[in-house]
Amino acid sequence: MNLGDIFSDFFQTPFWQNIFSRGKIIGSALSVLFFIWWVVAIWKLRVLAAMESVSPDSAAKQPESSKSKKLDVIWLEIRLRLQSEDQDDWRLALIEAETLLDEVLRQKGFLGETFDERALVAKTNDGKDIPQIQKAHTIVRFILQDPNYELTNEDARKSLDWFEESLKELKML
Repeated sequence: MNLGDIFSDFFQTPFWQNIFSRGKIIGSALSVLFFIWWVVAIWKLRVLAAMESVSPDSAAKQPESSKSKKLDVIWLEIRLRLQSEDQDDWRLALIEAETLLDEVLRQKGFLGETFDERALVAKTNDGKDIPQIQKAHTIVRFILQDPNYELTNEDARKSLDWFEESLKELKML
């Protein structure tokens, strides 16, 4: 019996098999969470780059139509994800929509450390609350908390419509 056989027999015990199977599950879960974090981070960078043209410092430099066109292009990309048959694309569309809305809320000067806090104080120019933000955010929260959340295309469309209504109330679309 050589050294390779000893190690092979040792790691074939039920104890080590149990450790390896749990490690695979934990590793898979961490991979999914890292992927979601990575997608959101990349999207936020894209949104920040696009929103740079909407910042108060550059607002005077750019015509209103230019700011609106950039957001319209981003919004169209988000909307196109719903045409997919894949639930992951729908989930990503909602996460991207919330990220876009969050950046708009920041640019508009709504205070808060988190999206939840900014969404609670968000108001239109005439001081009206925007209840659609909370409705749409609820669905996104379900998606982020449970990667297996069953999202129907109808729910995804409804949530995206709420995000769109919120952006229109803020005069950004």
